[in-house]
Amino acid sequence: MVAEHFVKSGKYVPRATAEGARDLLQALPIVLVRNRSGRVLQLRRRERSPENPLNDRMVLWAGGHVRKEDATNGNSPLIHGALRELREELRLSAEAASLQLVGAIYVDSGGSSSKHVALVYQWTAASDDIDIVLSGTEFFERRGNSLSGKFVEVKDIKDLIASPPKSGQTLEPWSELIVREILGAGGGLTGRLLL
Repeated sequence: MVAEHFVKSGKYVPRATAEGARDLLQALPIVLVRNRSGRVLQLRRRERSPENPLNDRMVLWAGGHVRKEDATNGNSPLIHGALRELREELRLSAEAASLQLVGAIYVDSGGSSSKHVALVYQWTAASDDIDIVLSGTEFFERRGNSLSGKFVEVKDIKDLIASPPKSGQTLEPWSELIVREILGAGGGLTGRLLL
C-alpha cells in the first residue's frame, strides 16, 4: 500500500528541499469531510497569488504537507499531519481512529503537482449537525488565503464535472479524481488512483 511505503521507507526533508528536488515525491495527507447523510464538504479557495493552481478553485479536501513534528507520539506522521491540518484549516478535532484511508491519487498536471501524491482519508461526522469553522488564522493571516465552504450532495458535484460552468469555479484535479475514482462518478480525468 502506498501510505505504508511512505511511512516505512520515506524520510522527512524540509518542504523547500523536497519542492526543489527532482527525484523526491511528497506524500500529502488530505481529508474528505462528510456528514452522516453522506454530503461532502466542498471548499472554495482564494489564494494570495492568482497564479496558484488552487486560486478560485473548489476543493473537496482539507490537508497539506507533513511536518517533522507530525512524526511524534508513535503514530503515523501521515495521520498526525491530516489531523493537524483538520484542526488548523477547519477547527475540526478528530481522533486518529476516525480517519479511513480511501485511496491515494496522483495527477501530473505539471509544476509542483507532479511532486505530490495525495493520500486521501475520509472523516464522517456522527450527525448532519456539524459546524465547520473556516479559520481566519490559518487562511488569512498566515498564508494570505481565504476559504469558504458548504456541504453538498455527491450528485451535485458529479453534475458539476459533467457540465462545467462556462465561467466560475471548477474543481481542481485532485478533487475531480476523488469524485471519479473514490466517490464513483467514472469518467476521463487523466490521473491515477493508487492503492
